Amino acid sequence: MRQRTAELEAREEDLADARTLYAEREQLAVAAATERWQLRCSQLESLHRGAREHADDLERQLAQRAAADRAFGTRSPDQVLAELERLRADSAELRRLELVAPDETRDRLIAVEQERQRLQEGRTMLLQQNAELQRELSGHQITAVELERLKVSKAAMSASVEAYAATVSDLERQITGLIHRRDSESPFPECSRMDRELDEAREDLDDEPPHLPDLITRVRALIRQQHQLYYSPADLRCFLAGLAATRLHLLQGISGTGKTQLPQRFAEAIGAASVVVSVGADWRTPQDLMGYYNAFERRFYESEFTQAVYRAQCRAHADQPFFVVLDEMNLSHPEQYFNDVLSALEREAKRSERTDLVLMTSAVEPPPRLLHDGRRLPVPGNVWFVGTANHDETTLHFADKTYDRAHVMELPARYERFQTKPVDPLPSLSWPALERSFRDARKQHIPDVAAARKFLTGEFADRMLDDFDVAWGNRLNWQLGAYVPVVQAAGGDLTEAVDHIIATKILRKLRGRHDLHRDLIERLRDDLPGLWQKLSADGVPDKSDRVLWRELRDRGAS
Repeated sequence: MRQRTAELEAREEDLADARTLYAEREQLAVAAATERWQLRCSQLESLHRGAREHADDLERQLAQRAAADRAFGTRSPDQVLAELERLRADSAELRRLELVAPDETRDRLIAVEQERQRLQEGRTMLLQQNAELQRELSGHQITAVELERLKVSKAAMSASVEAYAATVSDLERQITGLIHRRDSESPFPECSRMDRELDEAREDLDDEPPHLPDLITRVRALIRQQHQLYYSPADLRCFLAGLAATRLHLLQGISGTGKTQLPQRFAEAIGAASVVVSVGADWRTPQDLMGYYNAFERRFYESEFTQAVYRAQCRAHADQPFFVVLDEMNLSHPEQYFNDVLSALEREAKRSERTDLVLMTSAVEPPPRLLHDGRRLPVPGNVWFVGTANHDETTLHFADKTYDRAHVMELPARYERFQTKPVDPLPSLSWPALERSFRDARKQHIPDVAAARKFLTGEFADRMLDDFDVAWGNRLNWQLGAYVPVVQAAGGDLTEAVDHIIATKILRKLRGRHDLHRDLIERLRDDLPGLWQKLSADGVPDKSDRVLWRELRDRGAS
């Protein structure tokens, strides 16, 4: 066993030696191959350098040959030598000629140079002359164009002059006509025409004072029968009594409630006259309402308003009630364009001066017959001014002084429909007869007027002054004395009349007062029935209660 192991170990040693020899052999083979490769590379590099030097030499020869070809073309060396010999002979001949005749050649050259300089100077001068001529030619061309333009302008101006001459002639004829008309016609053509055409008094007017309850009933039936409008008896009584109280009426309410129709249909029913004047949104001065005078034409442009007021005093209408309706009166500020009329009505109320409207600062000839001093338009007693008013974002509010001078009505949004028996038209009512019926009513209801004034100057007045700082003067007392009797004479009662005055004249002053506490208004509304008992009148003040309720609602009350 040991022997066997020793043999194996000996064999393993031999194997290791063999492996070592094999590795050395491999290394020697690699070294020999590397040496041969390096030798081969060195030989190839030598061959490459030789080939590169030969190529460079060929390139130099090729460049020299190309330069020779450029210099001599395709000629052969013999041809080039022959050419060179010929050139040498020519050069020798030239030297000989120069030695033989140098002075003659120099003189010719000098003469040629001088000629060249002379020609150069002539050329420069000609160029300058050409430039100058070009400038002159351009100037002549511009002048020719300008002359053509002037010819066209002259023709146009000639046509304009002819047109202006025709216009001047036409204006001269117009001016002559205006001067002739000015000298022969009135500056107020429409008013003068009415002097001629409306100079006869009406004879069909009824001078008997009407029975007011029957008048209200028949007017209501006629308006329903002819126009399908349903006004209540209370509204018609209110309108009629307002005619007795003041010459200015304000009818308010939403659009479509018959504000404009009421004065027109009432006038139609009693045989009166009415004219509607549409108020413009741009009216600012009394001239917008009444018209203006054109000094050049010597003519006063009479507005619809001026013609209506003048028509009302002509003999054909002087005894007839006449309503001038100012439609949408608050499209502009009434206190601006309507101020002269307000002032005239105020003077009439105070019985201080004539109720004239000043149309011009000086008189003109010939004036209409009914003008005072040839420039003042009287406001006759048979005329009432009725303004309609919508309250929305396109309209303006009336000032307190306008409300104080006016009789105010607010028409309801809807009316109760009713049926009536057919009625015959009323006889045309005269203005004096209507005024006598108002006077008769005042005589019949003196105690009721006294009771109403006592109520309005007593505890109720103290309450309004203490709680709301609201007071009123003599104008309201006068209107009350004229309004209350007619309401009662026309079939109403004391409560209806006084309630309307308080609602539209006194409680209206609370509207828009944000300084008032809601508790004060609630207390007044609660106490109003108790205060009303001191009037000694039947019924309850419904209109006043609605006004107070609206004020509470606007302040958030439910």
